Amino acid sequence: QSPAEVYAYPNYDTMMVFGDSITQFGNSVDRGGFVARLANYYQRQMDVINRGFSQYNASGALGIARNVFPKTASPVYSRSAAPAKSKPSSALWPLRDSNFPKSSSKLQLCILFFGTNDALAPSHPRANPIDSYYHAMHSLVALLRDSNSKHYSPETRIIIVTPPPVGELMLAEPTLTNARTSAYAQMAKRVATEVGAPYVDVFAEIQARVKQDQANGNVTGEYDGYDKYFGDGIHPNFHGNS
Repeated sequence: QSPAEVYAYPNYDTMMVFGDSITQFGNSVDRGGFVARLANYYQRQMDVINRGFSQYNASGALGIARNVFPKTASPVYSRSAAPAKSKPSSALWPLRDSNFPKSSSKLQLCILFFGTNDALAPSHPRANPIDSYYHAMHSLVALLRDSNSKHYSPETRIIIVTPPPVGELMLAEPTLTNARTSAYAQMAKRVATEVGAPYVDVFAEIQARVKQDQANGNVTGEYDGYDKYFGDGIHPNFHGNS
């Protein structure tokens, strides 16, 4: 086949959410998953890719990132690769409709959402010392920002999300605390500031909602109000994903 006869399906640009089980469960419609919400909001504009890996901390994520991030050398669709004019008009689908993209997909946005497993008690096998978390988060960003990286993508915008708080009284074992998780949330914001990326402070946002519920007398039960936002003390439920 000549270059003019090579078919390349034109995909929408993409947004990737790379995180742990909170991200993995983010596709759950029953939980009102935040990744599913993003996919719904951006339909016909951008494809949302869920790369959530249960039990992974930031250092573990760095170990698999080369199999997660697209490589810069991946084939790029161009108009010169479009079907020849001699092809039937149906072969041009979906290029014939302005609602469809006309180029191969690019990773326009990468959301990095790690910290919960990192913040586990030091004796836990998935715990990650905070300095290791810091360096791993920097390294994940560098894979997309470093011009020497095979994944270099200067067009990709990056957002860093802090780990959320935890419902300590909901946990079967005291493996996570808000005091420890808060330190990792602060570190996530520090990394974002240092690399010039925006961040979403989920920790502070949910904590503020819980404190407001407590102040308004809207808390019932034995979990200090965290059960309104978490199903198990760690993974957000419908309200927590809102």
